[in-house]
Amino acid sequence: MALNPDRVGHRYPAYRFEVGREHVRTYADVTGVVDERYHNAAPESVADGLAVPPAFVACIAGAQAWGRVMQDPQLGAHDRVMHGGQELEFTAPVRIGDVLICTPMITDLRAIRGLELLTVEVDCTRQDGEAVVTSRSRLAFMPERGPVAADDDGGDAAS
Repeated sequence: MALNPDRVGHRYPAYRFEVGREHVRTYADVTGVVDERYHNAAPESVADGLAVPPAFVACIAGAQAWGRVMQDPQLGAHDRVMHGGQELEFTAPVRIGDVLICTPMITDLRAIRGLELLTVEVDCTRQDGEAVVTSRSRLAFMPERGPVAADDDGGDAAS
């Protein structure tokens, strides 16, 4: 295994994300969200307090957290990686104007069929500590050399 299984349980420093009107408007434009409340001509007309499209949270929880994982010299990540899955568990809606504190952690690493599957969990709270959403992303790291083994039964690298 190229990735370091000792990193399971490692918590990265938290980062702050302000859910801005323009972020949500751009997301809605790019992804084809049809709710007109996100597409008004002026960003200031998109109201603070409006709940964001749920999948927008993947942008908050993914980009910065994945960057920290990929730059972790103790993990040993490499660029032969693809996104293998995403789960979002909400305890409250994320709203325009929220300031979220997001804390990433590696929660699982296992080898299956020649791939290394890494799960990154990101807990996001409001500044007052109220839990809002937990994101779980699975990243699939392909072998650095050679094809993925079709007949490999895999197994757990870390429990």
